[in-house]
Amino acid sequence: MKDQAEKFQGTERDDVEAALAALKEVLNGTDIEAIKDATEKLLTTSQGFSQRLYEEAAKANSSSRRPRRATTTTSLTPK
Repeated sequence: MKDQAEKFQGTERDDVEAALAALKEVLNGTDIEAIKDATEKLLTTSQGFSQRLYEEAAKANSSSRRPRRATTTTSLTPK
């Protein structure tokens, strides 16, 4: 999250941090269902943010590609 902090929009950061804190809290206990639920909540909460970052990276990558120039081949064999 630290590496992508400037890319959060709206309440995304607060939502992810809250879900992460909730997961850390239930990990102190032994309730497997609570751990599963908190894990799912964190995954769901971070999915939109992750998807947006992926799409932005793909868009930046595709726009930075330049078309290749056509090249001609020449024979190195003397005539």
